[in-house]
Amino acid sequence: MENKVVAELDFAANLSYNFKSISKVVVLVNGVFDILHPGHIYFLEQARSHGDVVFAGVQSDDAIKQFANPKGPVNSLEHRMKVLASVSLVDYVVSYAEKNASNLIGEIKPTIYVLAGDYKKGQLPEEAVIKQIEGTIQTVKYDPRYSTREVIDKAVALYSQPQQESSSE
Repeated sequence: MENKVVAELDFAANLSYNFKSISKVVVLVNGVFDILHPGHIYFLEQARSHGDVVFAGVQSDDAIKQFANPKGPVNSLEHRMKVLASVSLVDYVVSYAEKNASNLIGEIKPTIYVLAGDYKKGQLPEEAVIKQIEGTIQTVKYDPRYSTREVIDKAVALYSQPQQESSSE
């Protein structure tokens, strides 16, 4: 599992280049991947179905704090990458520290960039770099039954209530 976590983006880019040079379809996904749930697994299964090698970009703690949530993720970058690397649907995990994945895409140069949700042409910041590297964008349906926010809210609701002592008679 440790060899699935790639510490340097340059190394990940070289891996991708080597796979593409032997006609492998390289898929890239990205996100926070904070608390893995069935929605993440469904997304990764769909991404995996589009190619031979799946790279997962994990947004850094600092980038999350700066661009998404000032409180940051629940789990550290190191822990999020380690958990994601344990998922067999993912071949390599690499971090990125930007607001969006444009730089990551420009370095990895995936054959296919996979997104969850409804992508509308012209609304994605990464679209220009995908076009530049002659890649394609593939969307997979988002499953609204699962979200990290809902997992957190449920945990808070369950564990913020006082515990009732069980009586043993």
